[in-house]
Amino acid sequence: MLFSDTLLSSIIALSVLGVIVVLLIIFTAITIKNNILLKRLTKNENGKDISQIIKEYYDKSDVNTAKINKILEKFDLYEKNQALAIQKCAFVKFDSFDDVSGKLSFALALLDGNNNGVVVTNLFGRSGNNIYIKEIKNASCDSSLSEYEAEAIKQAVKSFDEQHTDN
Repeated sequence: MLFSDTLLSSIIALSVLGVIVVLLIIFTAITIKNNILLKRLTKNENGKDISQIIKEYYDKSDVNTAKINKILEKFDLYEKNQALAIQKCAFVKFDSFDDVSGKLSFALALLDGNNNGVVVTNLFGRSGNNIYIKEIKNASCDSSLSEYEAEAIKQAVKSFDEQHTDN
């Protein structure tokens, strides 16, 4: 026999060890190459990697969420204040006296979202004008209303309700 069993075993063991080392070198080279490709793929033109980009977007989304919440708070405040603004108007023209024509007298209702406001009445006569203002609460008045004032209030409430229920 040319080789002894121990020598043959040693040669086989060294050969297997050599193959394992070669395979490890190949796998290490492939891993390094893949890492380089992955870094190249996950970096933008500014050199930032994808984890930095995602973190920046996440931080921006937190800032945007805070801004949106502030906008929503302001919107709620505007919506509450809008109820106090004049929203409902109606204008009724009429002849206040038998000897005057042309419907130069009028009743003007100006109401907010809660049907509070005023009705302004102008009575035109040959000798001059008289202007009256009455406070309106919940579409009614403590003092008596003329038929034209009541009609102006009714039209203001009705026209607003019709515009906002058809949508």
